[in-house]
Amino acid sequence: MVKVKQFHIQQIAAVKISLYLPHYPIYFITSKHTLLLSEEFHLKYFQKDPSVACIVVYRATSFQELLQHPVIDMNQAAKKHGVTIGMSGKEAMICCENKKEETYASFAPLD
Repeated sequence: MVKVKQFHIQQIAAVKISLYLPHYPIYFITSKHTLLLSEEFHLKYFQKDPSVACIVVYRATSFQELLQHPVIDMNQAAKKHGVTIGMSGKEAMICCENKKEETYASFAPLD
């Protein structure tokens, strides 16, 4: 079974996705520009779009743990936005989304 639920991290719209596999649920969170994953996912799989920040946290068995557990790996896009090993998943997502919004805001049309 798959469950999808929208929620907000501060002002950032995000989606919680849970995959209920036999004996082993998997959780991840995605937002406009960021994927927050537990270490069950291999980061290499998510390298297809270099503009998407992919963040891996220490083994998480709930959405709360995804947000609380420390970052153990990330791709180049996340590094460019200031994500570092040891920060919480929540801090890393906020960092990436805020940086992306600043980047896109710089291309806003002039009045």
